[in-house]
Amino acid sequence: MASTAGSTVPLASLRYLQPPPFRAVVDRVSFAPCFYSRDDLQGLLALLKPAVGATHAMVLSWEEALVLDALAEPRTARLLLGVFGDRPPGVAPGAVPALPKLAPEWMIIADPAMPLGESGWLTPRVHRPLHDALLAALQDEDHPLAGLGIGNLPVRRALECSFEPLEFLRLLDRAIGHRLRFALPNADLEELDVDRSMARTARVDWLRSLSHAAAEELAARLERIPDGALRKRARDAFAGGTKGIPRELERPLAEAGVIHQEDDVVELLPLARFVSDDWTTTLLFHEITAGPPVAIPDAPLVTEPLTDPTFRRLRHTVLRGAPTAAEIAAYAEELAKDPANAELADSLFARARRIAPADPEVLRRYAKSLIARNDPRAAELFEDSVVAATADPELLAARAQVLARQLDQRDRAKAFYEQAIAHGASPETRAEAAAFRWEAFGEDALPELRALCTEFPDSGMVWLYRASLAEALGDVSEASVAYPKAVTLDALHAEMHFAMFRWNELGITNGVEEALVAAVQAAPWTPIPASQLASFVLFERRNVDRAAVFWDRAMALRHPDDFHTAWRYALFRQRFLGDERRGNELLDKPVTDRTIVHRSLFLWRVGKREEARDGFVKLATLRPWACLPCVRAAHAQLLLDPDAGQRWLTKALALPGPRVIRAEARFLQAVHRPEERENALKELRLHLDHRARAFSGDLMDHVAVLADDDPDRPLLLAIAKVLLGEGPESLLDAFSDRFPPRDVEP
Repeated sequence: MASTAGSTVPLASLRYLQPPPFRAVVDRVSFAPCFYSRDDLQGLLALLKPAVGATHAMVLSWEEALVLDALAEPRTARLLLGVFGDRPPGVAPGAVPALPKLAPEWMIIADPAMPLGESGWLTPRVHRPLHDALLAALQDEDHPLAGLGIGNLPVRRALECSFEPLEFLRLLDRAIGHRLRFALPNADLEELDVDRSMARTARVDWLRSLSHAAAEELAARLERIPDGALRKRARDAFAGGTKGIPRELERPLAEAGVIHQEDDVVELLPLARFVSDDWTTTLLFHEITAGPPVAIPDAPLVTEPLTDPTFRRLRHTVLRGAPTAAEIAAYAEELAKDPANAELADSLFARARRIAPADPEVLRRYAKSLIARNDPRAAELFEDSVVAATADPELLAARAQVLARQLDQRDRAKAFYEQAIAHGASPETRAEAAAFRWEAFGEDALPELRALCTEFPDSGMVWLYRASLAEALGDVSEASVAYPKAVTLDALHAEMHFAMFRWNELGITNGVEEALVAAVQAAPWTPIPASQLASFVLFERRNVDRAAVFWDRAMALRHPDDFHTAWRYALFRQRFLGDERRGNELLDKPVTDRTIVHRSLFLWRVGKREEARDGFVKLATLRPWACLPCVRAAHAQLLLDPDAGQRWLTKALALPGPRVIRAEARFLQAVHRPEERENALKELRLHLDHRARAFSGDLMDHVAVLADDDPDRPLLLAIAKVLLGEGPESLLDAFSDRFPPRDVEP
């Protein structure tokens, strides 16, 4: 078994600690741990040579040992021999070939086939005597590291954390190196608000350094696993505070010296058990092994280390000793923003809730984290009575946010928002509640959002809610003012929403892709930016392959119960890749106000038109003040029930809405109302001059109902292709007399 740099440290490579003289008792034939490499065996013999009084020590393979024995003359030297590698042919496990000429007085064999229990002699005969000698040496007042408080080095705790003496020495050496870095003044201390005059060499500080050492040592041991995929799975398991070992990891971990595997029994060795059981060490292991984020194709991902002083102080507090439940929850909330940290974050949230089960801040942070991850556990997190009893406005708002996503819970959501506001909710929560009331009940919320922007001009999220609602209502001028304010004030996802607004409503493409790439980089915990980037490269760049890559990234980030993202992905695969399997798998999943449109679109495209129509009409009936549901209902009914379709179209044309939706409504008007076609074509020309796009994909169904002799049929067919991104805008040049272009300012 080859050694890996960093995973085995010969004694000469120990930086700060050399073992003191001690006596060890070793049998003539002993077995080293079965996971020992040649370097490990070399280190053990270097440690044992003076301890047993050997005059020579050497490490050979079995083949080398047999050759030397055949060539040697009988010797009287006291030889300590280490042997490794495959046994000679015909030699049974545990049997020792005779080496009469070399005549080693002590022989230590590293045999991968021997049970780990055969190396149990190391603990009483080497490990503990070494511990006792070290403990006495470190108490010497003249020790060169006495000024570092070396007497507080937790030698006994390190003994408990290690299975064999080399690991024991490496742990202590790593701990000394860590304490040297943080006991001396350095630049990091200023950011952490730590008093430079503090010596920080008390026992608790040394225990923290041992935790760092244990995390580093386990990370180094996992580097021995040669298979990269299995190595990553092992890291992820321990970074999440593993509670069990997957079967495919058992053998690699046993060979790396992390677990003991015998028959069907699997047991963590002391180092791995310490890292798993001590939550602070688990966190440190996670930080040590966290890999870089995956780069976005064609747009290299540039990342910076976490340098935010607030986060660094929080991390410092959590890792230093006895944080409060609220501090643990705050740290977990930050960690959860990276999907790779989700399991670890959940374990930290669980710890915080055990410390303070009813702490509203813990519940609020956990709820917001689950909501941000589209995790359905948010709905199960708390009972209404518990939330109401806390009178915490942000917790009440979090409960409202969960209920708002359910079609039949709008009234309860509204009630919780009202309670939150009555108890002094933040400006952001008040803005969120106003936007919800428009979406769920059609209330005129824009004046309230304008007033909130006046009252709280420095709240980026208030400006973002105002911009989003203005866009939904088709007020391009107001949205054009509010979005830049939200971006300037660094509201969450503001850059992404502003980029999509510029593309959809203003027809501007310059800088949009760059902004969406930046949004993906800034929010690696959510699938939303990646899915928006996929839409842009699909409809604007017409690059299905790149869109598929970004969709794969979005799907990798989504929670298994985030069916909104899943349905959008299913529609992409159905329309552009001809794959209906994803959509068929989702048909029996829960239906919400965010999925009903996409589900119905899929049903329409696979021929289940009556069921699709029912979904469109249901949402339009629930939200008759919103343009999109009414347009979708008109789409379906105009082809299945023309009279009902005309009623929905009349309603859709009377409603304000985003340009991309109004363009579809005008197209339906041009096709199904010949008497209004002239006006509809004028509006369509304006939309197309702003590069409006239609995303529903069923416009051709409506062109098909036109009479073959309709003189505008070729024009409407060309308009449909341009709206759907299935043809270049030059298709319209042939109709310049009937459909002349206009000069439109960008």
